[in-house]
Amino acid sequence: MAKSKAKKPNPFTTVTPLSRLIALILFVSLPIISLIIGIGIGKSCGL
Repeated sequence: MAKSKAKKPNPFTTVTPLSRLIALILFVSLPIISLIIGIGIGKSCGL
């Protein structure tokens, strides 16, 4: 009889609730932050 070994999930590719929260925060905040920075740079350059 063959024994089936359960593979341990790779910790680097496992999606946890914390990683989902961090991804959501970055997905929302980075475009807003870059828009604010871009507007500031545009105003300082006179565009």
